[in-house]
Amino acid sequence: MAGYSVVTAGMALKLEQAIGSTADTWLRLQGSYDLAQARQEEGALKVRRLVSRLAGRAMNIPHALGPPRPRMDASRPMAMRRKSAAKK
Repeated sequence: MAGYSVVTAGMALKLEQAIGSTADTWLRLQGSYDLAQARQEEGALKVRRLVSRLAGRAMNIPHALGPPRPRMDASRPMAMRRKSAAKK
């Protein structure tokens, strides 16, 4: 309360019983406060954006163009694919 301590689940239940508002409300308020604090410090974060391999290929991003994964032969039944893979 008043920026001195975090509202935990247990504290939210106590506040619910003492004041009458729901524990969910208290936890949402705490989450909103935490997010607002984090957004104020957002400029200090150094994060590299992650790009999936497929999205990187579609956008032609060089670091996402690793070796392609082997494709499954969908024309043969799974049992036959297992046998041919075991022979290799």
